[in-house]
Amino acid sequence: MRLVSITYSEHDGAPQEWSITDLQLGAVNLLVGKNATGKTRVETIIYGLSRLMSGEQKPVYRSGAYAVMFDHDGVPVSYQLQMKDGGVTLERLTVGSAVNLDRVPGASERIHADGLQTMIDIQAPITELVVATRRDSIQHPFLEPLYAWAISVYKFDFGSPLGKNNWAVFQQDGPPVNMRDPNQVVAIFQKAVTQLGKPFSDRVIGYMNSIGYDI
Repeated sequence: MRLVSITYSEHDGAPQEWSITDLQLGAVNLLVGKNATGKTRVETIIYGLSRLMSGEQKPVYRSGAYAVMFDHDGVPVSYQLQMKDGGVTLERLTVGSAVNLDRVPGASERIHADGLQTMIDIQAPITELVVATRRDSIQHPFLEPLYAWAISVYKFDFGSPLGKNNWAVFQQDGPPVNMRDPNQVVAIFQKAVTQLGKPFSDRVIGYMNSIGYDI
């Protein structure tokens, strides 16, 4: 599952309105632009979507609308999400040409059940995303690739402390390392060295040298 395009808007018609339209993404992407033109904001929006779809974050947005397209082994997957005042107002998932989730809270909410080979009625809290809360590998297997994508998105802001203000304590039977937590970069690096050995650390040093950091 790969994200191939994203359209996003918030606060439509208001002074603080902000949007991006049909941003196309490849397998590897580099965002370049002047300061305060939205580079970091684009990354934050993509990361925010991943946290919503994984269930790590509730849709508490005052305003926000996503229209994203994924590629799943050659099959186009379209996901639309609209939020207002901390609740979902629209959620729609289309796989290929089939609408597998069509949700307008207060009007109609339906999801495809593979076991029954039909759409069924549901009623979900407006403070939750169906793609995050209705995972079922038998009845709704089409949700699993979305979840797998969501939990695979990492965001590390290199202008932040990156764990400098946190202790890193290593215990054999200690708590698992949260690979998505930028405050645990020391523990993440230590885990990588433990699992992958010197070739990993040598490669990191080589990459840092190549961009001008003499370490």
